[in-house]
Amino acid sequence: MDKQQLLSTVREYARRANRDLESMVWERVYIYLDAFNKLLEKAQSTFPNSIDFLHPIDTVPEEYRLTMGMIGTLPEQQKLKEIAASFELLKDALERLIPEPMAEVELPEKPDLSFLTSTDLRTIIERDYEEVQKTMVAGAHKATVVMCGSIMEALLLDALSKDEPKARGSSKAPASPVKKWRLETLIDVAIDLGIIGPGADKLSHSIRQYRNLIHPSVEVRSRLKAENEEARIAIEVLRMIIRDLSASV
Repeated sequence: MDKQQLLSTVREYARRANRDLESMVWERVYIYLDAFNKLLEKAQSTFPNSIDFLHPIDTVPEEYRLTMGMIGTLPEQQKLKEIAASFELLKDALERLIPEPMAEVELPEKPDLSFLTSTDLRTIIERDYEEVQKTMVAGAHKATVVMCGSIMEALLLDALSKDEPKARGSSKAPASPVKKWRLETLIDVAIDLGIIGPGADKLSHSIRQYRNLIHPSVEVRSRLKAENEEARIAIEVLRMIIRDLSASV
């Protein structure tokens, strides 16, 4: 059993134990008990010293198991509550230790960046693009979102610098040169000029907000967390922007 299989199995047992607890079904108590102790042993051997706060649940004597589930006694109810809670704790611990795979949203290995004008920006984007692929595989969700935001900024900077007078003529543009604009302004002007389509424009500012999680103070104040879903969205927005910018050349 590999790590992902271990996590999936624990999740399923946690779901079933909680379902039976809510439905007041007691006959599978000892099945869950044995399963928990075996899975806990596997988890603790896989992650030494990381799940030591959990301990095996006291077993039920064989002669008592024959009557379990027949009348739903208070000890049975308490035992199932203990098992369900223990499965939840084990599930939470494993979810922190085992990153979610993201292979299904992996970016193309070699995106076509021929539409970029700046050689320097193309070099930066290609480098950061490779970093995004690495963080995706590693399940480093915050790093994925931050790097996608960085690539987005470089893409929009290149696009708006191609015709700076037009960009600075936008009603959303400040008086400063394009190269000094922040990501928020780049997005606003790109939307105003129709450089990026309706799909990307609605999500770009969300990625900008998550990208600011690079600052610890922002993360503390905003309570935002970049997890699997946020990383997937950031990747999809990046793909849409690349599509829109390449089509506009």
